[in-house]
Amino acid sequence: MEKTLQSFSRHVFSNLEFKNSFFNIDPIFGGDVEVAECTRIAKKYFQNAVIHVPNKPSFGAAVKRLWLSTADNHVLHLEDDWEIQFPIEERVVNEKMSDDVGMLQLAIESRQKYGGDFLYITKRKRILGVEIYANKVNAYGTSPRFFRRGLCQKFGALLKEHLDPEKQVYKNKNWRLSRAHMPWKCAVLYGENGAPLIRDLGRDWRRARSIVKIDKKGSARWVINDEN
Repeated sequence: MEKTLQSFSRHVFSNLEFKNSFFNIDPIFGGDVEVAECTRIAKKYFQNAVIHVPNKPSFGAAVKRLWLSTADNHVLHLEDDWEIQFPIEERVVNEKMSDDVGMLQLAIESRQKYGGDFLYITKRKRILGVEIYANKVNAYGTSPRFFRRGLCQKFGALLKEHLDPEKQVYKNKNWRLSRAHMPWKCAVLYGENGAPLIRDLGRDWRRARSIVKIDKKGSARWVINDEN
């Protein structure tokens, strides 16, 4: 969390005007000491941060709560295990937020790998292993990105908090949310010369602690793999 906010403070927060900040600190893989430390770090970068510490960890519930807390402005959605490597200017964000763009994802991969300025996914339907159809749709996600004004509240109201926020869209578990996001393109913001803009810090941290993600019927949870 410290590395994430430190890098974003250097490259983003100083270049953009923020009205409010909201944090969710789930009590998972830690206790009161870790919650207190995360709270201290949040207040270090946002003195007036609104912090929620639920009794039970839930990715879906956390995203729903945070998105519903936002106002009718562009929103920067962050997770605590990413590091940004190049500056972001407000002018560039506004230019990318054209009328048909709903999300502006901070590039995890290079332009060469993504293949362009917009991201899409292919939603497939299979029965007994046979593909019935495959549709190309606008990408949707919760990795670090900007949302155009109003969409966080709209999507938050439709989120099912007991399901993974992404998988309930991609695995057809929430048709109302899927339909709401379909018209909106997902643009990509790259670093210099099309380089990845952000770097994943969480993968190595989880691997070192044998933490794995278990997906089941659109729901996801993180557990410690005792077999390692």
